Amino acid sequence: MQQKSRARAAIFAFLLGGVGIHSFYLGFKTRGIMHIVLYVLGVSLAWIPYVGWVTGVPLAIANSVWALVEAIKIVANKNFVDAHGNTLA
Repeated sequence: MQQKSRARAAIFAFLLGGVGIHSFYLGFKTRGIMHIVLYVLGVSLAWIPYVGWVTGVPLAIANSVWALVEAIKIVANKNFVDAHGNTLA
């Protein structure tokens, strides 16, 4: 299996992290699906009056922070591995 690019994974995480593209790229399908679910719930609930600011916005913020933390881990950890245990190139 071909090694995944650290730079590409980091770019995906910073730009499209809320949708979980970096997780799918690295082979973490369940994590990617969780990002998508949180994104859809956050955006959907944010439009409901009076409820959106209590539920939707915090979900969207939590998902974004989660993606940002993963992006920092990808950049900072030289031994970061994909779902198959291969280190990133």
